[in-house]
Amino acid sequence: LTMMPSKSPTAKPTLPPLPPLPEVTEPEWDSKWYPSHSTDGSYLNTCVYGNDYPLWMSGGMNAAAYLFDSEEVCCDEFGCGTTADAKWYPHIEEGHIKCKLDVKYEDGVTVYGSEEECCSASGCGGETTSTVAATTSTVPATTTEEPTTTSTAATTTQAVTTTTTAQAGSTNLDDYPFVEFTAGFDSFDDAAHGEKVPWINSGQWEIDNTFSLLHTSSMKSIKPVGEGASSDLSLKLKLAGWTMLKCQAYVDVSMPHEMFEMSIDGQTRHMNFAPSGGWVEILTGIPPGEHTVQFQVKNADVAPEIPRTIGTGQVWLDICDFAPV
Repeated sequence: LTMMPSKSPTAKPTLPPLPPLPEVTEPEWDSKWYPSHSTDGSYLNTCVYGNDYPLWMSGGMNAAAYLFDSEEVCCDEFGCGTTADAKWYPHIEEGHIKCKLDVKYEDGVTVYGSEEECCSASGCGGETTSTVAATTSTVPATTTEEPTTTSTAATTTQAVTTTTTAQAGSTNLDDYPFVEFTAGFDSFDDAAHGEKVPWINSGQWEIDNTFSLLHTSSMKSIKPVGEGASSDLSLKLKLAGWTMLKCQAYVDVSMPHEMFEMSIDGQTRHMNFAPSGGWVEILTGIPPGEHTVQFQVKNADVAPEIPRTIGTGQVWLDICDFAPV
């Protein structure tokens, strides 16, 4: 028998051509007003309009801080036309110490040229357990009269002394030892406050029961007498870890008569040359080790030729908190 030949194999079907790839286009960003800045991150004191702002400005919470619908609002935030340079300074954000770069920082706040320098001095990343006092006190007008308040507390004042073994009334800090210290809080409202924070005071500051931020009392500097004289309130602390110092201050000094300064180991952390006009916060970090903290009202080295028109030449402290971070 003759077998029928097999049929030729069937050809594979031809696949249709692939559709062209879609064109990739850059996303369209909304045009906004934003602060102009140089490549090193410093702001150029002007706001520009467009959609070529850096991507980080539009990310998350940054959009509300850096992108604006009008030039006016942008300039209000970043100081258009000013000569101020952006600086790093410490602040508290969600309970943590952080350093922020901005052209808008309060007069007297310690600023730094880099984030590393700021964090080294302030202890970035630490968590503070303190809370900001509510500013509900009666703030006096800044005049040549001392502040007054509606408090019904007694109108007497009380000089504060320390319980160290140093010479009584000594103004030489070398006479005082460093004190091991972890944390403390002082509202200057009771006679035992010196046991909470080891202040060194040789009678140059005193308790004032007539004016305070939150309760009934505060610590007031006594006016220094003489050219270059000062009223000092100090601490010599031996710290095991980073500590955040936060005090509320009412500053009523006026140059060319006197100035107010807070320093750590001789390094200025806060300074005022004019009345603060209300309670302001002094905030700084202190690294581990032995450190000298000083609050000082200092007269000018040369007697001014012009009469005083504002300020009493004094400073009030209240709600001082030392918290480990």
